[in-house]
Amino acid sequence: MNDELTPDERAALRARIVGGARDIKPAGAHRGAWVAGSIAAVLVVGIAGGVAVTSTRSAPQVATSPSPSPTSSILEPAPTPTPSASSVSPPARPEPAVVLGGRCDALLDADEASGFVQDAVASPFANSIRSTPPVQNDMLGLLGGLSCAWSTDLDGFSVTVLPSAALPAGTVDAWRADERCGPGELCLAEKTIGDLWVGVNWWDPAYNRDPSPEVTAAVERVRAAAEDVLSTVEPRLAGAVGVPRVEVAGAPLQACAVLDALVSDWAGADVETGYPSDNIASGPVWDIAVAAGVARFCGWSSYPTDDSGRALALGFYTQPLLGEPTAADLEERSLRPIEVPGTSAAWIEDGTSNGAGITIIAIVGETRLTVYGNGRGVDEWVDLVSRLAGDPDVAA
Repeated sequence: MNDELTPDERAALRARIVGGARDIKPAGAHRGAWVAGSIAAVLVVGIAGGVAVTSTRSAPQVATSPSPSPTSSILEPAPTPTPSASSVSPPARPEPAVVLGGRCDALLDADEASGFVQDAVASPFANSIRSTPPVQNDMLGLLGGLSCAWSTDLDGFSVTVLPSAALPAGTVDAWRADERCGPGELCLAEKTIGDLWVGVNWWDPAYNRDPSPEVTAAVERVRAAAEDVLSTVEPRLAGAVGVPRVEVAGAPLQACAVLDALVSDWAGADVETGYPSDNIASGPVWDIAVAAGVARFCGWSSYPTDDSGRALALGFYTQPLLGEPTAADLEERSLRPIEVPGTSAAWIEDGTSNGAGITIIAIVGETRLTVYGNGRGVDEWVDLVSRLAGDPDVAA
């Protein structure tokens, strides 16, 4: 047997070596067919898997699965998924909280208050629907704060505590700018304690009095007393927390001018803006409530020049989120239920027989409306409140 390779076999062998094969089948009768098959197998498998085919002397070996290649067959570890912005939970919103639970006796007890104003008691009108503005402490509680007052018939003071974050810009500057910050009211000591702001108001001893050494001395006395009040409450507020309700707008309600046309149409006359009395809400604490969107006061009046017209005085409080008055509030004011279209509940106090006028308190959603005045009958006042309840600018 001739073991030498023919030229054709040598060419086939060279091709297989270049293709990566290791073994060579001996020459035989079917050498040409086997060589051609081997080359085809190398080409097919190389295209499919990018690998070489090994063979034995007895038969060509065909790979049943591709071998790993440096570029395409090495398994890389699956990347760790990165949380998307939408899958990240926002920080928990703090629960609403009122400073000291809204308890004025936790701020100053009765004996302490009497030490600053002899025989002073917690003012029954400080958080009443009769007060100006109505239920101020409940209103400021929406901001996480409280306002407490102690008084006698001749003297009195109040302490307001609010979260610093709830104060509109410029509040403290306004407090400091003018000591006489409201009719008969002095804005005196103030301080930031932790995350809370505290301000002390006092009845003005000089209000409606001629200047005199006695009046000057009285004003100096209350200035010093206000600082003492602040020093007394400060340790009780250390670490205290106030958090506004999340529904608080944080911006003023719409201006009263948006209701001018409604009121004029209801009155059947031209009306002037403003309530004809000094007994209206004012001062820095009220301004804070207005700026935060938890209160608004609007007033109108009309004074016809002929005998055929009817004079009108109309005052109107909007207090979002307050809801219904308590049973004690309603009993104190002798308010009785009344049907007013567009409201979920309403109560009326009719004082027309003794010249006190009409007061209607109505609920629209969680917003409390307090409407009062003179110059119209009960049915007309009910119609006005119904119109106001249906106006989107009222409860917005």
